[in-house]
Amino acid sequence: MALSYVTYTGDGVTKNFAVPFPYLEKSHVYPTVGDTMPAFTWVNAQTVSFAVAPSDGIGIKIFRSTPKVLPVVTFYNDQAVDVERFNDAIRQALYVAQELEDLSGSVINQYVSAIQTGAWWYDVSASIPYTPLKGEYVLILPVVRDVQVPANFSGSLAYAATAPAERAQVFSIMRDLTSIGTLTFAVGSSTGVFSGSAASIPAGAVLRVALTSEADSVFKDIGITLRTTRADE
Repeated sequence: MALSYVTYTGDGVTKNFAVPFPYLEKSHVYPTVGDTMPAFTWVNAQTVSFAVAPSDGIGIKIFRSTPKVLPVVTFYNDQAVDVERFNDAIRQALYVAQELEDLSGSVINQYVSAIQTGAWWYDVSASIPYTPLKGEYVLILPVVRDVQVPANFSGSLAYAATAPAERAQVFSIMRDLTSIGTLTFAVGSSTGVFSGSAASIPAGAVLRVALTSEADSVFKDIGITLRTTRADE
């Protein structure tokens, strides 16, 4: 079970969706529909509402991203310690650990890793042993140092054990929520084709890959390796 996010499927009518996980601040919660982050409001502490009902069949994800660089609470010598502020400090560490657990893939049945494959190269690999749904993120990886991706993601690889049989499968490759390229599996093809201009991904950004096409019923067991290089090469 995921600890820091929940997924739903739109029906074209429902606007309100539950936020079942705890958080420190509402600003740490991000609802997405497909590969966009539309306008939303809070109905109450555990429910968000979209201005427009997500369309039928589209993937919805509501996730928490707790600050991971600076502490939310700082204590000083001779300061009276407020119990709730002390608890917030502990919760921050707990929530960050939960989010990293979810991002690592052990909870959502995917494996994501960054491996140094050369003096300057860092490959990001993901294994998706299931059929992804439209709007689903199959790779989410916080970037810890400035990196670049070459034009058309040269050197990157993508393979599917079961090729799409009904419709081409198109993934958007994103820096945060901005698309920087695509990965396409044509009908009947087990090899993905990348496209996109060279792009920089700064430290602190999040590299994401999401399925943006309608899902194919048999397409599954996908392996994706993105070739990146350090920005100071």
